Amino acid sequence: MRRFGDISIEHKLKALLLLTSIVMLLFATAAFVANDIITFRHALVRETTTLADVIGINSTAALTFEDEKFAEKTLAALGAVPHVLSATIHTQDGKPFARYQRHGAPENVTPAYSVQSAMNAHTFHNDYLELSRPIMLHGNVIGTVSIRSDLRELQTYLQRAA
Repeated sequence: MRRFGDISIEHKLKALLLLTSIVMLLFATAAFVANDIITFRHALVRETTTLADVIGINSTAALTFEDEKFAEKTLAALGAVPHVLSATIHTQDGKPFARYQRHGAPENVTPAYSVQSAMNAHTFHNDYLELSRPIMLHGNVIGTVSIRSDLRELQTYLQRAA
């Protein structure tokens, strides 16, 4: 076996160029994956915010007239969105008013209500996003809609990228 000192300058330069190319390729790949993760997270927040706003707008009458069945029907429309695990509409004082839970979702996936959730807030956890938006009527907050969305699509992408 030859020692590094015994290798010609030409071969040392080729090895150094090859090593530099491999390291740069790994950095570039890591940068692309990191960018894709950030982009995916922003897109998921935008999409879920839009869903929450639509649910909120369509729930103002249900909250105003205390019609829980209509609010639950409004939330049931989230069944068309594969990544939504659950959603809850809370009254102005934080009491649960209506709930939706995807069939087959674990029992403990109901979004929690907090004072922070009454504002525009979102939080990423290990395997889900929790987002809350106020429900407004004539400039006043009359309730809150909270949505919990899974991150399965991101996890699938990361497995493919690996």
